[in-house]
Amino acid sequence: MGNISVKKRATAALLALCLCASGSLPALAAEPSTELGWPQFLGTDGLKGVSDAKTPTTAGEIERKWEKQVGDSTSWTDSSGTPVILGNYVYNYSFQRLRKYELDSGKEVASAPVFGAAHNQYTMILGAGDGKIFVPCEINNLDADATGVQKNFLRVFDAETLEQLYVTQELPGSAMQSPVICHDGRVFTGSYRTGGVYACFDTADENPASTTEVKAANWTVASPSDAGFNTNGVAFAGDYAVFTDANYTGSSTVWSVNYKTGAVADTFSLPSGYNARSTPFYYEKDGRVYLSSGHPTAGAAVRSYKLRADGKLDQASLREWTAGISGGDTQSSPVIYNDRLYLAGQGFGAQMPVFVVDVNTMTTLYQTGTVNSAGSAALTTAYASAENGNQVYLYFVANENSDNLFILKDREGQTAPQVEVVPGIGRRQYCTQSIAIAPNGSLVWYNDASYLYCYGNKGDTAITAADVQRQIERLPDADSYRYINLAEARRVESRYRALSAAEQAKVTNHGKLEEILALSTADPIARINQGIASLDLSSLTLQDADKVSALLSAYEALSAQERSQITGADTLQKAAAAIETLRQEAIVQKLDEDIAALPALSALTSGDRAAVDSLQSRYEALPDAQREKLANRQRLADSRARVAAIEEQMAAAAQLIADKLGGAEITLESRPLIQELDRALEGLLPADLAKISEIEQYLSPAKVDLVNLMTAQLLMKDGQPIPVTAENAAQLLAIAREIQGYRDGILEGDLKYLQNGRLADEVAQQAAALLDGPSSETGGDASANTADASAPAALLAAALAALSLALACKRRRA
Repeated sequence: MGNISVKKRATAALLALCLCASGSLPALAAEPSTELGWPQFLGTDGLKGVSDAKTPTTAGEIERKWEKQVGDSTSWTDSSGTPVILGNYVYNYSFQRLRKYELDSGKEVASAPVFGAAHNQYTMILGAGDGKIFVPCEINNLDADATGVQKNFLRVFDAETLEQLYVTQELPGSAMQSPVICHDGRVFTGSYRTGGVYACFDTADENPASTTEVKAANWTVASPSDAGFNTNGVAFAGDYAVFTDANYTGSSTVWSVNYKTGAVADTFSLPSGYNARSTPFYYEKDGRVYLSSGHPTAGAAVRSYKLRADGKLDQASLREWTAGISGGDTQSSPVIYNDRLYLAGQGFGAQMPVFVVDVNTMTTLYQTGTVNSAGSAALTTAYASAENGNQVYLYFVANENSDNLFILKDREGQTAPQVEVVPGIGRRQYCTQSIAIAPNGSLVWYNDASYLYCYGNKGDTAITAADVQRQIERLPDADSYRYINLAEARRVESRYRALSAAEQAKVTNHGKLEEILALSTADPIARINQGIASLDLSSLTLQDADKVSALLSAYEALSAQERSQITGADTLQKAAAAIETLRQEAIVQKLDEDIAALPALSALTSGDRAAVDSLQSRYEALPDAQREKLANRQRLADSRARVAAIEEQMAAAAQLIADKLGGAEITLESRPLIQELDRALEGLLPADLAKISEIEQYLSPAKVDLVNLMTAQLLMKDGQPIPVTAENAAQLLAIAREIQGYRDGILEGDLKYLQNGRLADEVAQQAAALLDGPSSETGGDASANTADASAPAALLAAALAALSLALACKRRRA
């Protein structure tokens, strides 16, 4: 950054101080239709996933505006594309054409050919920007096309007329599944599978006279993985684009690239097993990049890194959150607003909840399994105010064979979910999509029923002077030196400009917004000095984090010469250190609490692996000095060791059962073998026994055979029960109790194969009575000579009984 002029440095520093917590800002399109619409995946730059439109907030407010069939619902030969919204129009690919619909009515007003014949391009994530619509195409089967491009390219259309303007060069790989994202006169996307690349193109139409112009990429970055760039999008911060690839066999790679030049500022691999199929989120307030991915054992994960001025992601600044749920995953992209991160699960296999996470401590505030979605959050701030704790509404579509829409309410300080499930929305089918929010509050998406839906608010959705007044009230004062999102301020200004003169006059606090927007022309050196002077080191709290972060980012954006004009730079550094100490203390305290909430060591099962690994990931992300302060770190270590021991015991027992019983004939001489196998299972709880398929496959049937043999040969003679006498009572009692122990280890589904199954109970009762001892139910000295033989089976009895019930229920469901 040494070639940046002093004037440009000063401007960047000022913006960093007054309007965001990063060194500079993403460029935003000027037209209100882009600022207020949903032109690409997650909406607009600077406010990803966030709208200010008046969406329906309850089931009673929702009404269907229109729906369109956009694909073949009987097969995958023709699929839809994700819709984008510009102004009063919805753009969508369906039935080989790009189509333009009126937002209010659903009337199709224009279309243009994309393919010449039906083609199964399941994931087609459109993008819009600079007056153009960008459609990713994995093949070219349009007969009239004379571009010569064969596969993996963008077909680009004029947003008003849908006239084709040009196509991009062919990209390697086998498909186009990444979001198409526009930024600062450029468009970005990636290609899928082996050989896939991430590419950047200029959006300008250099040859308006030609519709077959083939635009070359400004730059490409090649993925080393077998998955290439799947549903991987990009985040922008200053001059840098941050993105990841996907990976099916190893881990995802992260890049930070100068988006203007293509120069790679940083690249590294995530730990083994981390597979990212999402779009990173750059949170300007804290200057950090948030990457969501699957975790090898703990379900979903989000890793956060500080982005340095040189474009490198500071590895030492790592903070990590994990779901702590085994068998789950996520392809959801994080959405962050007001220091709260929202993340959904993948929705296939193990159901992952929607999580709400505190970005300051990277800990779960709450989760809700009510919502089963593979999409990312779509959020509105339309109703947020100081009085309601800045309450927002989030929208998700079910990734299950249902017609459910989910509305999640969230506000500052909330620690429990408030979810409304709205059935009967659209047609029943799975959906991997995220909702797009239109400027008028309508919700737009499609699902696998091959229909595009537009559901709106029954009430008045016009933005009034009172709405703009409330939005301005939410913004910090210009002289507070706190974080202000410039994109949000611009959006409020767009809403203000759309009001009539009479309504504008009712906005009595517009001067506050003008002061915020005017800060870009103020003296940055003076602003930073004033901000530092307002700091009180003796009373800093985490509430001051955004202020300190904004000042520090602004200071770091200055040149060395400019920094020499800053008074109290040491005060600023001390404040930053103090805030980080407070943050780390909060992280340690929450981690201690979460470790203490683990089950006791004796109650742990292999199912706790994900939760324990999640805590371990948080522990490992702590600086060494903070690890020493963790009161429960030994308990965490003990819990990890116990879970590992359980898993080792389960694997060894399963292998032993298979080795010993596979193809073996059960005889009376098999009794020591069965006792050996029972001892191998000692200490395992029902949840773990249920995971050992060899019990159902081998051990339970073997016990059936052994019980039948012992009953027939040791308790019966010539097909009749042996009479119990004083002379044989002790011997028969010992045999009966041994049989009872084996029988207790037989699964419920196998009990029907027992012959004379209750004879052992009758013999035990008669023998105990003759010996004047306790009954078979309570045990006693009379069976002491068989204790060693029957103890392992007896210890397993309760656990295997629970296992039998679980397996029986499983069979009934099947």
